[in-house]
Amino acid sequence: MVRAEKVRAIGLSEATPEQIRRAHATPHPVAAVQNEYSLRIRDVEGDIIPPVNELGIGFVTYSPLSRSFLSGELRKFEDLEETDGRRTLPGFQLENFSKNVELVDKIKEIASEKNAHLHN
Repeated sequence: MVRAEKVRAIGLSEATPEQIRRAHATPHPVAAVQNEYSLRIRDVEGDIIPPVNELGIGFVTYSPLSRSFLSGELRKFEDLEETDGRRTLPGFQLENFSKNVELVDKIKEIASEKNAHLHN
């Protein structure tokens, strides 16, 4: 597609470090990698950001508000409609939901102490 000038650059989404390195080693290196990244989801800092920086690849985040958790609007599992796809994600499962609300409450507390209030 690059050779045919149909696309200008190649990007990856939710790739592993090995996939990033393998794809970048092709004749058309990777221009950008996209992963979820927020105060709640930070695992990319240890495994994705280092190879991306090393290889000079752009990093694009998605869901910086952690799929609405950090907005403060979600307080209980029932706030999600039955057809909401987030219900299938591990952090939104009933047993994890309240733990994540507790984390959001702690973040709000720290923000308040720093006079950096979160607004709904």
